[in-house]
Amino acid sequence: MACNCIPSSNIACQEIDSISIAQPTCVILPGGATEANPYYDATGNASYWAYKIIPSCTQTPFVTPDIIYIPIYEGISENMLTVSEFILSCGRFEDVAFDFESPTGVTPPAGFKYLRIQINGRYTRGTATTYRLKILGNYPEATEEIIVQTTAAATLAYDAPYVVPSEPASPRLTVTKDASVNITNNQASIDYVVDITNTGNTDIADVLYNDTILYNGEAISIGTITVNPATINVDTSVSGRILLSGNLGDLAVGDSFQITYTVPLLG
Repeated sequence: MACNCIPSSNIACQEIDSISIAQPTCVILPGGATEANPYYDATGNASYWAYKIIPSCTQTPFVTPDIIYIPIYEGISENMLTVSEFILSCGRFEDVAFDFESPTGVTPPAGFKYLRIQINGRYTRGTATTYRLKILGNYPEATEEIIVQTTAAATLAYDAPYVVPSEPASPRLTVTKDASVNITNNQASIDYVVDITNTGNTDIADVLYNDTILYNGEAISIGTITVNPATINVDTSVSGRILLSGNLGDLAVGDSFQITYTVPLLG
């Protein structure tokens, strides 16, 4: 969605010791278009995130920024990321070096690591500079602190609600299945217990269940199969094969669903 740059505004902005960190509402894409910050380009499967640093030109004593630390999802690797720098007086984005290091004595938030951008004297007081991150993939937004280290080795933690890339939605089901033989009144049966747990980080809608049990239909005959819940369909139309299927509905993160069925063995 296109972003209106005028009037200019920020998602978040904070000043500490004469250095301001802002996150602009708009991000400028490589082709020059402006979009809402952050922006995901589905065609190129890349997301764009913009941040701005503005050292004061008047405050005394002047504090010089040296390193910027931006928390990003820990699964983002170096080959997935491009960092570009726009120094206002230069009028263009240039790719700059970066690495993944934490400030001394600082532990990244859970699931994140720090993107480290070293300024190396490329600009000084009064120069507004924008950093654009291009990351392969689409990432949910989270709010985290940005950290600036000064040339005097001071660590400044900016806790305004800066938007950063976090872990993508990762649906994951963990299934365990146990079977045991039960003999009651000289009648043998096999009891199955299936536990399904949502171990991902997002809710899952319309979970479909399918299970196939094969046996020697010429040597074994089975009785009526009982299933809980009763909404699970049982198909024994083919000798030697039992098909169980059904829609378990929605499964929230951390929730579990249990299915039990009993197969009587008649001979």
